[in-house]
Amino acid sequence: MNLNDPKIQIDVLPAKGKVGQVDDLKNIANQANTSEKEAVAAINGTFFNSYDDLQPNGNIIENGKLLHVGNNGTTIGFTKNNKVLMDPVKIKVTGTINGSSNWDKTWYAWNINHNDTRAEATVIFTPEYGKYTPEHNKLSVVVENGVVAEIKNGKARIPVNGYTIVVGTKGLLDRFHVGDSVEYHIEFNHLNSGNPLTGWGNVDSAVGAGPMLVKDGKIVANPKNEGFTSEKILTNKGQRSFIGVNENNVMIMGTVSSANINELAEIAKKLGLKDAMNLDGGASSGLYYNGEYITKTGRQISNALVVSKMKQDAIKVTINENPLNMNVSPVMKDGTVLVPLRAIFEALNIDLKYDASTKTIYGEKEGTKIILPLGKDATVNGQVVKLATPAQTINGNTMVPVKFIAQSTGADVKWDGASRTVIITTH
Repeated sequence: MNLNDPKIQIDVLPAKGKVGQVDDLKNIANQANTSEKEAVAAINGTFFNSYDDLQPNGNIIENGKLLHVGNNGTTIGFTKNNKVLMDPVKIKVTGTINGSSNWDKTWYAWNINHNDTRAEATVIFTPEYGKYTPEHNKLSVVVENGVVAEIKNGKARIPVNGYTIVVGTKGLLDRFHVGDSVEYHIEFNHLNSGNPLTGWGNVDSAVGAGPMLVKDGKIVANPKNEGFTSEKILTNKGQRSFIGVNENNVMIMGTVSSANINELAEIAKKLGLKDAMNLDGGASSGLYYNGEYITKTGRQISNALVVSKMKQDAIKVTINENPLNMNVSPVMKDGTVLVPLRAIFEALNIDLKYDASTKTIYGEKEGTKIILPLGKDATVNGQVVKLATPAQTINGNTMVPVKFIAQSTGADVKWDGASRTVIITTH
């Protein structure tokens, strides 16, 4: 797969769109199919508890959003322009309350979307886990659009426009209050040295497994150094899956019917891969291409890395001729272009706030006041602004019709169909 092709897109997808589910590799690949793109290839991703609770074990990032934390092995990541990173990654999740960095206004999570039954474990659950947290006897803090909307004991809902923190650490129990502004941050550090890793903050999709096989063209396989203890990884032969890139940014995904890790590393090097890593194997090993299995998995799997090709160029946004980087791309829905509200408003220096109790977004800049209830018409300086398509949440992001940007900000907004670009010009 030539990652220099701008129409190629990489996704890391949990089965059935939910962390902790399983499905056939073909079905996971087809999850990527939309009116805008079509899946052309897929390979199984990270390890998971196939004989137990089906939870994944490695790092998973999709659409710039961290869906699961693994903290051992190697992770491969892709930016929106298909730059590839491959490192032994340890992820740290820390949060703040009301924007303060004081010790009594900070918090941390052990994992994301992982049912950790240890009493002291604090875990974030996002909509990619489901509608509700698992059953537990801890404290649940429900956060909607960055604001604590509810605090309760035990199982709680997970809002589509937020997340729920299941708090196990005793020192954190009294730090959250309804109405508090809450956010969390992701740090990417080297698994062994603990040093910060550059570039990972720009990753749009990623999957962790390992160990690394080849780095900078040299065999570096060292499973123990990456935290692996099972003989299945350390010494045994078995069916394997691998992924890597060469010097020309061409990605190769493959399966091998029987190899140990050192033999797999030799294969990756002979294929000319500059960087390569091992993925989940055994009965989970599978490869899918152009609608057919090359290697069929022996069981349903938890997640997969999917390569899609855009049917047309992706929709872009420019503001005063400068390209806007967004965690989520605009979409075309029923003939209307929907754009991410927060990314554009923040680029236009519009202050945003959210009232979880009324599910209403408030924006203000230089005397202009914007009120946008989700699913309803907006008001700008007291005047009703009818939306052709209501504001809606897509992948955790509030999306609005592109026309609303002009109506609410006074900016000049044009749609260039030929280049599929939303052009915003401020006055």
